[in-house]
Amino acid sequence: MATLKEIKGRINTVNGTLKITSAMKMVASAKLHKAQDAMANMIPYERQMHGILYRLLSDESAPSCEEFAAPRQVRKVAIVAVASNSSLCGAFNANVIRLFNETAEG
Repeated sequence: MATLKEIKGRINTVNGTLKITSAMKMVASAKLHKAQDAMANMIPYERQMHGILYRLLSDESAPSCEEFAAPRQVRKVAIVAVASNSSLCGAFNANVIRLFNETAEG
């Protein structure tokens, strides 16, 4: 049978583990709320981009898709790269620039 000292040690260990998991839960909750806020802040930009693309694609004077799909000689190419200007997006921006350069070169 376990002694009183061993039982108290186990109780302290469990309490320590509880504190650690509680702190981890708080950190995860803070990260989740930050991600949710970032998503909520993206909605106006998404709506604006959707509107721009909708107007561009629904314009009657714009060429139809068949005109773009028909075989023709390519003279000029436009590449649109969309990157971010908010902090901590270095890897994303680097990947966008790398893909842009790869596409433009070959």
